Formats: sequence, structure tokens, C-alpha cells
Amino acid sequence: MDARTHPRTRIAVPVQLHCTRRDRYHNRKTGDISPGGLFVSGSPCGATGSEFEVLVPCEGSGDPLCLNARIARVAPGGFGMQFTDASPGQLRLLEQVIQPNWDGKDPFEGLMIFAAREPVVDLAGWLRLTSLVCGEYQRCALSHARSGARLEATDR
Repeated sequence: MDARTHPRTRIAVPVQLHCTRRDRYHNRKTGDISPGGLFVSGSPCGATGSEFEVLVPCEGSGDPLCLNARIARVAPGGFGMQFTDASPGQLRLLEQVIQPNWDGKDPFEGLMIFAAREPVVDLAGWLRLTSLVCGEYQRCALSHARSGARLEATDR
């Protein structure tokens, strides 16, 4: 049984892990991320329980988002980190990284936004990404249709 309280989004984002105790930086990529934590690809930078500052690049801002986290578990291919004291403002910025702003109107635009964040290396990866974007496109179109229907009903 999975003990996570937040669903993770599979996304490859370059992050810097800053070990404040040793003042060392480690460059890594995420395998997935959520408001509760992230999975980092590569070898662990410390033991379980080690604390780091995680620096996540934010689009449209020169400054990265800085979140405190600790290594929660080590697994083959990487390690899981749990955010320890993220503020509501930090979580809003993180949500923009996880779900980039896309209005859902142009599937090609959505594909380009999501492709920059996905480690697509083969046809299967492109098909999965295209399916993800088309699903989001359909969800947005349905949401717009429902909101339009509600507006027409209230106009009467």
C-alpha cells in the first residue's frame, strides 16, 4: 500500500540539491514530483534522513524555488525526498512547475510545453506524451463546454 498523500507527476526537471551541512551542491533530475516530495534520479547524495535545500527552476523567474527536504528512502535508480516545511506560497509556485500554464486550446502547444519536461527518447515515450497531452486537451475542452452550458442556463 502506498503511503503518499499527494499523487506524483512523472516529470524530468533539473534540480540542485544543496547540502547545507557540508555546503555542497549536487545536480540531479527528478523522476517525479508532487506537493509532498519528489523522486530524484541518480545516486543518493546522503543517507536516509539527510536534509537538503532543493532548488527547482521556475519559468518566468530568475530565482529558483528553494524547498527544504529530507531523504525519505533510497531505491534502485534514485531516492525519494519529502518536503519538510513548504509554505503555501512555495506550494503554489511548485504547482506551476508540476502543471505548467496551458489553456488546453492548442494540442501542439501543450505537446511542446510537456515535451521540455519529459525524458522522451523513443517512440513509446512520444506516444505516451501525446496521449497525456490529448487527455489534458479533452479535459480542458470538456471543462470549457460545461462552463459555457452553465452560463447559458443562468442567462435565461
